Parts: sequence; structure tokens; C-alpha cells
Amino acid sequence: MDENPQGQLHFRRVGQHITVETEAIDVADFTAREHGRRAWDLVIGQAFLDLIDMPTTLPGLCSLVRPGGLLYFPTTFDGDTAFQPESDAEFDRAIEACYHQAIDQRVLDGKPSGDSRAGRRLFAHLRTAAVDVLAAGGSDWVVFAGANGYPADEAYFLHDIIRTIDLVLTGHPHLDAERFGAWVAQRHAQIEQGGQTDGAPARLSPDGLPSSTRWSIA
Repeated sequence: MDENPQGQLHFRRVGQHITVETEAIDVADFTAREHGRRAWDLVIGQAFLDLIDMPTTLPGLCSLVRPGGLLYFPTTFDGDTAFQPESDAEFDRAIEACYHQAIDQRVLDGKPSGDSRAGRRLFAHLRTAAVDVLAAGGSDWVVFAGANGYPADEAYFLHDIIRTIDLVLTGHPHLDAERFGAWVAQRHAQIEQGGQTDGAPARLSPDGLPSSTRWSIA
């Protein structure tokens, strides 16, 4: 593998040469630009489909793939969030409900952009787009602290999840502001403690549903 001055990655082996070029672009702009221009062998959207309006966006993505090509959409959220260890189960559930509602109500550029039940609805959308489902399975993510805490970037990952929830729900009319602020601070503190709270390991241990992810966050 080597990289040229243009930032392209080149992978070579006997009889094959693959060039990888990265680009940051809105999916709608990408679909419009590439439609009729070229056909793709593979389209991958990881942790992505729950961020878009599938009825309007997915058919265009599917149309970019050549006949016999493949679509791979792992880790599609399906609306099951759980926080562990529980400190206030009732308030945890209220936060989860408000967060899922915020996903469903998200609008970008005047258009819907999110679905907290995207995983279970994906099959119907794929059928509408005339796509044959070859395989489906769980998208489990398991993150946990060992005796010496988190071994790599797990703490950063968990902090980012809590920051996202904080950003989305701060000022929510159905959540007491002081109580929610304390909840956010407690979750960050638990992560900083290396996943240990009162001797119980904090963990992210999702149980997968077909084409979905169920979160358990601490």
C-alpha cells in the first residue's frame, strides 16, 4: 500500500490494483452527481441509515450499484437504548424516550433526517427499492473496562455518546435541567473512573437485532 500526494491510497497485489480516494460530501449531492455517471461494485453505509430519510434517500443509493453489486449497511440503530449501571431507572427511561423522539423529529435543510426504528424498517425499504436481501444479522457492539480500565479508545467513544445526548437534549421541556445536568456529569465521571462504579463495571453491551443495534451505555 502507498499514498500519493493527492491523498489517494493504492493497494496492489498480483493481478489487482485498487485505488481508494476519500471525499467529504452530502449523500444527496453524491447520489445526484454519480447517477448515470458510473456504477459501483459496493456501497457501504455503517451506522448511517438511521441518520437519513430512508424512503427518499435509499432508492437513490441503491440505484448507484451495478447489477449484481452489493450493499452493506451494518450497525443500523433500532431504537433500544439502555444505560448501565442504572442509578435512576425512571429518569434513564425518560432520557431514552426523549432521545429517540429527537432522532425521529430531526430535520436538516427542511427535510426529515432520522429514524429511531430504522433497523426494523430497513427490510421494507429495501424491498421497495427492488433489492434482494442476501444476509442479515445482529450488529452487536460490546465495550467494557478491564482491570486496568479501557484498553484503547473506548472511553472516548462512550464520552462522545454522552456528549451527543447532552447536546440533543439540553433544554428539553420534558427533562428537569438540573437533574439532567447531574445525570450527564455522573455518566462522564463513571467513564473517567475506568468503568468502575461502586465496584460494578460500566459497560456498553448491545444485544443485536437483525440489521440493528441495541445500546447499553455507561
